Amino acid sequence: MTHATKAIGMLLIKDYVRVSQLMDDRLLDEHDLQKCFDKVLMIDFHQEIELHGIKFSCQHAGHVLGGAMFNIEIAGVKVVLITIKKYF
Repeated sequence: MTHATKAIGMLLIKDYVRVSQLMDDRLLDEHDLQKCFDKVLMIDFHQEIELHGIKFSCQHAGHVLGGAMFNIEIAGVKVVLITIKKYF
């Protein structure tokens, strides 16, 4: 996850917790979500990391602030992961 995405994600999670408390429809609380975010591995753009023999790097995707395309290499096979969600 990029630094900008994590920053925005934290704001969205805090808003989710606030709204779900008002609606009495809470599956997770802020503590649960914070524990999840604490496990997220941060990566800078153009930085390459290797984890368990898998190489990761990311580049700017350009569609949203902090949006990234991830380059993944496993046993010499390279793939690009792009996620774009469309909301109506």
